[in-house]
Amino acid sequence: MKWANFHSHTKYCDGKGEIQEIAEEAIKAGCISYGFSSHVPVPFDSVWNMKMSDLKNYLAEIDNAKEQYSSDIQLYKSLEVDFIPNLIGPESQWIKDLNLDYTIGSVHYVDAFKDGMPWEIDGTYKLFYKGFDEIFNKDIKSAVKRYFELTRMMLEDSRPDVLGHMDKIRMHCKSGETFFDEQEGWYVDEIDKTLNLVKQKNVIVEINTRSIYKKVADEPYPSVETIKLARDKKIDFCLNSDSHHYSEITKEFSFTASLLLSLGIKTIKVFVNGEWKDFYFNEQGLLV
Repeated sequence: MKWANFHSHTKYCDGKGEIQEIAEEAIKAGCISYGFSSHVPVPFDSVWNMKMSDLKNYLAEIDNAKEQYSSDIQLYKSLEVDFIPNLIGPESQWIKDLNLDYTIGSVHYVDAFKDGMPWEIDGTYKLFYKGFDEIFNKDIKSAVKRYFELTRMMLEDSRPDVLGHMDKIRMHCKSGETFFDEQEGWYVDEIDKTLNLVKQKNVIVEINTRSIYKKVADEPYPSVETIKLARDKKIDFCLNSDSHHYSEITKEFSFTASLLLSLGIKTIKVFVNGEWKDFYFNEQGLLV
């Protein structure tokens, strides 16, 4: 059983485990290729982003692991880069200067509270509700549309190689005042506009299994309906677990691979030998 995972976190951000330890577990899990993508440092207080003072060691440890395990696995150096207008994005010059192997671009923050603190959309429900209330006056449609507007701004102005969990805004919108119907025309239109830009910019959409194994939803990010729309636009996919512990490296991959196959998706992108290549797969793994 062979797999690959390109969205993973370590002790350097909100994940657990040493880089060497995770590399060894990735080998045991059958990964032919593996990318470390800790949360990028940001210039404000955050409990889950890496500290800028740790960045040098993080990158050096990955370089060392690349050499140490080169006969067993291909290891790659990345960051999950937040997009915040006029502050940070995947193509910020200092990010480009790091010479990463690839970038994941994600929107975790949507606008800011009156004190200037960015609103984190995928933390606790209490914090999500606070931003929904104080920034968007309890208008979930406006909040969701702003999330996708920021995603499109990133695609246009600070292009990543991979778009991370592109519809994560829906994680706290299943009931109560923050509920919205994903079949409504305005929402489908936001998805469609975003996917059109994904296609135009030749960005890979990750299929992120974390929502399944954390029991946030019974389908990945993005949703099955969004995957269908992306498939019809001939957009490329990669399969990632967004692991925060080595036990999650390939979690729910078999289930999700089966789902993708049922949707007529036959290949996923895998980063090997320094480039993204198409690989056929089945429920047991990559066909290599």
